[in-house]
Amino acid sequence: MQTIPSETHLPVLFIYNEIISLFRLVLVDKRIFGGGVAMLVVGMVLLLSINSSVPVGKSEMTEDEILDLAIKEQENKDMNTLASIITGLGFLLVLISFGTRRKSKESPKKEEKKPEV
Repeated sequence: MQTIPSETHLPVLFIYNEIISLFRLVLVDKRIFGGGVAMLVVGMVLLLSINSSVPVGKSEMTEDEILDLAIKEQENKDMNTLASIITGLGFLLVLISFGTRRKSKESPKKEEKKPEV
């Protein structure tokens, strides 16, 4: 059962159609591009969640609390680095996806003509 799109969905459909036509014009491997965008989104979400919960110390801490705080700060720094690496790899995949589309089987093969002497 098909539904007729309401007027509120028309701009979204227009943008979607423009993106699809852009993919047809530019040599983009959609699977690599999708994976790169997914990694970008996951990396950004991880960065936001990690940076929202930064361990903080307080005055008059005992030695055990100071050591525990140092361990938590190091874990936070390591997780932040990991999320940054994931984001960077996602960006790299998006860049690699441009120009990596495979040639279709229907396209004619290029033949080199030998120069006549």
